[in-house]
Amino acid sequence: MISEKCIGQVVVLNVNNPFPRIGDEIEIGYQIEDTSSLGRDKFLEDKLKNQNKLYEIFESYKNRELGKGTLKFTNIIEDTGYNTFGRFSFVVNGIKVESDTVVLYVEKSLPNEENGIWMRQRSYKEQDYLIIEQRISGEWVETKTDDTTKTEFISSSNYFVEIDDKKVKESEITFIFSSSHSQDVVINNKTETVNYKITLYNVNRTGLFNSPLKLNKRNLKNLPKNQKDFEFKLK
Repeated sequence: MISEKCIGQVVVLNVNNPFPRIGDEIEIGYQIEDTSSLGRDKFLEDKLKNQNKLYEIFESYKNRELGKGTLKFTNIIEDTGYNTFGRFSFVVNGIKVESDTVVLYVEKSLPNEENGIWMRQRSYKEQDYLIIEQRISGEWVETKTDDTTKTEFISSSNYFVEIDDKKVKESEITFIFSSSHSQDVVINNKTETVNYKITLYNVNRTGLFNSPLKLNKRNLKNLPKNQKDFEFKLK
């Protein structure tokens, strides 16, 4: 959103995980950009459009970054549903600049389990996503030497479930890796150490897509032996 008090400066918001659950840390990044040269340089922009390198330089110039950072929100959402974050206000060179808002749907927490695979199919800003979450249990192991004592967490596996692109027909659907991250989790009201990973895939279907697509041991890599019967239907 362009602030009425500061035409030419905008605050762009982005979210690392648009599909949070209750208890998750919600991280919203912001970037303050200077676009004040857009009107003055319209003629130059038209002139350089067919000169790729020069046009790239112009693009970086007209959207000059003034600053960026991250806002983190922890344990502020207590129930499922839509939540609005923002508008956020910043003062740049003595002038107030406001961001737009971000609307996120917060879902219920995962079950109190130290091992498991959970999949969801959701949309955000008109883009479909497949969200894969996984927990892998382990234990803290203490290793002593003559001089030091080392404690480290050893998980039962270091391999997380992921899409096997070679087993999915690209003529029907493509999965584009988007992002992933890990975190500590709370199980039975206390913090437990597990290997946790949430992975987002952009889902792009073609006209040949035959719904539903079954995701199981045929097209998923690294399924644990005790979950070989896992299946998720993507529509």
